[in-house]
Parts: sequence; C-alpha cells; structure tokens
Amino acid sequence: MNEPSILPEPPLPVPPRARWRAAAAMLPDLLRLLRDLSRDPRVPRRAKLLGVAAAAYVAFPIDLVPDVIPVLGAVDDAAVVVLALRRLVNAAGYDLVRELWTGTDDGFALLIVLLGVEK
Repeated sequence: MNEPSILPEPPLPVPPRARWRAAAAMLPDLLRLLRDLSRDPRVPRRAKLLGVAAAAYVAFPIDLVPDVIPVLGAVDDAAVVVLALRRLVNAAGYDLVRELWTGTDDGFALLIVLLGVEK
C-alpha cells in the first residue's frame, strides 16, 4: 500500500549569491534601525556608546587583525559589529525593535534569529 507522504518536501538549497542579495537588500533597513535606535531615549546610553565604539573600530585604519590578512582581517571587523549590534538590539528589546523596523516581516524574523533577540 503506497500512501502519499505527509512530510513536506525539503527546501531547495539557496545559492550563496542569493543569500548575499537578500542580506544586501536588508542593509538599508538595518541602517535605518540603527539610526532610530541610536536616537531613541528608551535605549540605554551604554548600549548606544558600544555601537559608536564598534563603528569607530571599523572605521579606524588600525585593527587588532590587519585587513591585509585574507579572511581574518575582515572577520574581526564583522565580529565587532555583530557583537555590538546584538548588544544594542537586545538592550532595546523585541517590542522597540519591532516598532522601529521598517523592513519586511521576513527581514525582521531573520534579524531576530541572527541576533538572538528574546521576545
């Protein structure tokens, strides 16, 4: 007896180029969110200062790991940005981030998952 499977088909793999396009499409929304969080009085000052420090670290030409070292040079910048962003978004809280998010619902869901924001 051959019954149809009730399990959904596995999703097709997403090519890396499509992932980068999706991330790039989300960038303007993320920048607006950062701007709005930095101006909002409900976000703790300490979290805002950490965000400013991370931006300064990335902009400053001298890094802990020089950018001339392939891969590792960019990884330290990315790690600093992600950790600062995670701290800022978690300090703001789920409700405030949702209120200020101007992007798509899918983009918001991805942001929440990647940054580990708790409801």
